[in-house]
Amino acid sequence: MDLGGGIPGWLDGVFRVSQLLYLGTVLVVGGRLLWLSRRTGGLPERLLGVQFVVGSGIAWPILITAILSIVPGQTPPPHVQWMIGLGHLGLDATLLCQLLFVKVVFRANERWASVLVGFLAVYVAVTYTALGLSGHFQAPVLDGLWYWLHYLTPAFASCWMTFEAFHYYGAMRRRLQLGLADAVITNRFLLWGSASACGMTIVILGASPVFYVGLDPEAVRAISSVVLSAMSLLGCAAVVLFWLTFFPTRAYLAWIERRTASA
Repeated sequence: MDLGGGIPGWLDGVFRVSQLLYLGTVLVVGGRLLWLSRRTGGLPERLLGVQFVVGSGIAWPILITAILSIVPGQTPPPHVQWMIGLGHLGLDATLLCQLLFVKVVFRANERWASVLVGFLAVYVAVTYTALGLSGHFQAPVLDGLWYWLHYLTPAFASCWMTFEAFHYYGAMRRRLQLGLADAVITNRFLLWGSASACGMTIVILGASPVFYVGLDPEAVRAISSVVLSAMSLLGCAAVVLFWLTFFPTRAYLAWIERRTASA
């Protein structure tokens, strides 16, 4: 992924390292979650594993590589247009995995949650189609009616997951104080909430180009590289938090036990 001229060498290096770190982390964690779901038959692990491997590990690199290869003022070649469309499709498909994950884990018996996920699936399909028909894949611009309507779904999904995780953590923490909950399980919801907050911040940063209007092109590329690096590092932090949720180390478990005992 070439960031082009006008970018300080150290900043270009940070971007590349953060991208590689993020890609490696999501593939390892996603692969382990898929392997875990194969042994246990657990749907949450499978949904999260697919989201990491297909969405973050495959679709995201395809999309960002295609966008960064575009020469300003020129129509991207057909293969780049296909990459943009495919990248969006992969991210949208795995976004539904995220929504199903929230529903299965936190609202398994709530009918309204099933209806909501079904509605959002149709909404994503409609806005993705409209995005393509409006010419976004041929000339991707981070603005316009269909772009922002399409953007609402990942924004909502990240906010929903963050709310549910911290809400459940609060309930579990009160039970823990009464001796009615396990410290490790309670901590898992804190990890979930923190990882989801990282994801929510990534979504917010993803909307930042709307503020670039009128800036010098070199300044835009420099700011974009910083934002993309921050998004990648936040993504790594989120995946590590999910790793501790499903694969906590002995040292981490011991720390939780000591902290709970001293509280």
